[in-house]
Amino acid sequence: MIEVIGISLGQELLQSQLDRVVAADYLIGGDRLLSCFPDYLGQKIKLGNLLATIDKIKQIIATTPKVKIVVLASGDPLLFGIGRLLLEHFPPAYLQFSPSVSSIQLAFARLKIPWQDAIVVSSHGRSLRELEKALRPGKPHIAILTDAINHPLAIANFITALQLPVSYQIWVCENLGDKNERVVNLSELIKLHRSQLIDTHNDRSVPANMAGHLDPTESTASDIVNFQNNDDRPSQLPEQLPDLEFAPLNVVVLSKQAESPCLDHAQLPIVGIADQYFHSFSDQPGLITKREIRLLALGELELQPGQVIWDIGAGTGSLSIEMARLVPAARIYAIEKTAAGATLIAKNMARFQVDNIEIHQGKAPKILADLPNPDRIFIGGSSGELAAILQVCCDRLAMNPQSERKKILVANFASPEHLHLAMSWLKQRKYSVQLLQVNLARSVPIGSVSRFAPLNPVTILKALF
Repeated sequence: MIEVIGISLGQELLQSQLDRVVAADYLIGGDRLLSCFPDYLGQKIKLGNLLATIDKIKQIIATTPKVKIVVLASGDPLLFGIGRLLLEHFPPAYLQFSPSVSSIQLAFARLKIPWQDAIVVSSHGRSLRELEKALRPGKPHIAILTDAINHPLAIANFITALQLPVSYQIWVCENLGDKNERVVNLSELIKLHRSQLIDTHNDRSVPANMAGHLDPTESTASDIVNFQNNDDRPSQLPEQLPDLEFAPLNVVVLSKQAESPCLDHAQLPIVGIADQYFHSFSDQPGLITKREIRLLALGELELQPGQVIWDIGAGTGSLSIEMARLVPAARIYAIEKTAAGATLIAKNMARFQVDNIEIHQGKAPKILADLPNPDRIFIGGSSGELAAILQVCCDRLAMNPQSERKKILVANFASPEHLHLAMSWLKQRKYSVQLLQVNLARSVPIGSVSRFAPLNPVTILKALF
């Protein structure tokens, strides 16, 4: 029988567990856990190479079938621990697990955050792809097991590079359960560090107590920094922050923030606003036309002052906002079928201080009937009514009395079926159609190197009238 006993820092074993350790013929574990039993009289085996250790256990069992073996593990051995590997090599009936409190449990307890909806990701000896999968849809709470390569600052850099439409507060919980336990608000430390780089004229230093225990219950909204790219901030953090090093035993906890990052309107670009500054759908934060695609669509629209522009399927209103800021003299009509989307457009209008957008909640093409004739149309969504929407759009573009001016319709398509439908419909009616196929990727750091994280491919259709 192999008994796998979980041990947490600062927590004593049950007497029954201690009895099994004393009675074991072999005690297997890492140096730190083996040192917890200096008076053990049996044979100790250091847990180094896992597969080599498992082979040794098999040899011991083969020669001594009734041998008693205890394997020491950190916390819960079945939570990204040695338990999974043991189950791959030994029958379940031959294994007995006695978990302790995991570092993940302790981290959320220290932060006083309910974690029934949390996603747990291990980056220990792994890539950060699983973390990316949890970040993209904006999971509310994410706990990350780290290692020397994917350390807390590397994770912060990774989040920055993803340019997410949501923001996270980052906590680092070290040596949980030990007398040297520490909980660090990494968000606040990076905020201070970036302030030093930006305000180089101001001689400020990181307060010594910021590298100590920061009580999460004492944090305010102003303490929270959003790890996102902005033109006035460095996009990457150094490998070390002044006077701060993290213990090898640490857990990173990400907690999604409800509000979008604060805006400094003086620092906003004329065009090409970063995705994270828009209010977005809480359950689908990635449901926004990405900045790079918006820029290309704006170019295809060939906007001019005084135009009437329809934005059909406006979603969060990101493209409408860009158009409104770029051409203040234009009249923009944002058409969105959902109440949630219409609310987000209104919030983004207030956020970006634009007033040349009219929001029309309802489903196209019916809701288009009462709108003024357009000079430009953008179609971002059609809800299964693409052909009918195209018919109305083409009819209304032709009705514009300023017939000497060129009219343009632009549509984004992620689906080849919808693209084919639009192409076929427009070509049958002899409209001039151009396509722009867009395959883009953003670089993200992976340790000391980078890789490219692709955006969803999009085809931009442009029809001239």
